[in-house]
Amino acid sequence: MRLLLRLTKVCYRRDEVVNPVTSNTIDLVEFVYDLDVDRDLWIPSLLEVGLPLFDHGYGVSAATYVRPVEGGMPFPTKFYQASGPPDLNERILEASTMADERTLREINRCGVVTTLSETLKEFTDGAAPLTEFQKYLAGAKDMLALTALDPNGIGLSVAAPLPEVTKLIGRDREHWKMIGAHLVSGFRLRRGLVEQEQETIEHSPLPDRAEAVLDPKSFEVTDAIGRAKIRGAGKFLREAAIQIDRARGRLRRRDPEQALQIWKSLVDGRWSMVDWFDSDGRRFVLAHPNQPPMKDPRGLTERESQVCTYAALGETNKLISYRLGISQSTVSSTLRSAMRKLGVQNRAQLVERLRAFQAIA
Repeated sequence: MRLLLRLTKVCYRRDEVVNPVTSNTIDLVEFVYDLDVDRDLWIPSLLEVGLPLFDHGYGVSAATYVRPVEGGMPFPTKFYQASGPPDLNERILEASTMADERTLREINRCGVVTTLSETLKEFTDGAAPLTEFQKYLAGAKDMLALTALDPNGIGLSVAAPLPEVTKLIGRDREHWKMIGAHLVSGFRLRRGLVEQEQETIEHSPLPDRAEAVLDPKSFEVTDAIGRAKIRGAGKFLREAAIQIDRARGRLRRRDPEQALQIWKSLVDGRWSMVDWFDSDGRRFVLAHPNQPPMKDPRGLTERESQVCTYAALGETNKLISYRLGISQSTVSSTLRSAMRKLGVQNRAQLVERLRAFQAIA
């Protein structure tokens, strides 16, 4: 692991989680795409790197999630913990047994960032009061929930108990969602590489099954296969590599918010950019195919399916742009095109149509 963990204290303000964007945020994003970290240590190490953001004095918990083959709500498969009381995971699990189905569905929804108090307030009928949940939080008054799942229900979630009953303001929630977009992107990247290793088909001749290799100084594409050879792809990859290099440089401390804004979680809806070192220790930048899995409604292109699915899940055009690494104007035009094909006029109708296609859960 090449990162120096900066375990500094996080400041708070009553009723709000502070803006989570500091240089530590870029440390976390950088770690997400470090493929040199052992796969079994990736989530525990991720939590350690993320402590300055997540730990408010009560520890931080995480879990991996999958969705049942027959559909339904995603469920946890393995739990992790960094700091806090030894039984933090058990406490959170016990508290979850008190939640009604609507509360659980909201907290486990793809891409959601919320607090327990906010969700309980939204679903007051039949939900246990916040004070009942607080009994399990070892002195904490609330809990931040960041759910970094793909639309297929696979990914991870992070739970961080909070010292005060907390309401997320719009900009802070957006920043947490950006962080979550990177978490699920990194999780999907690692999972995809493991699955590729288990396949017997012929793989990419490039390192680590990448589709493009870029020079780390000029950021020019030096080798490419597949989609990375399509006209214009090299330009997208080079521009993304330059922006990521800026975010990882002085900008991470001078203006970490801008650094997070320009380091999008994908490039052109398809690639994740990672460092790779050859046997002589020379650094290169690789473009890995890492597009989110989508159930493609008949008649939609891959891009239209991506944009429509995230729109139907409640994401804004800005966040769809960030998740896919495409411009907001491209999101808008793609959404209009897909809506015409599906014969719908607005996002509410889009949700119903995609449910008919079983494209979203």
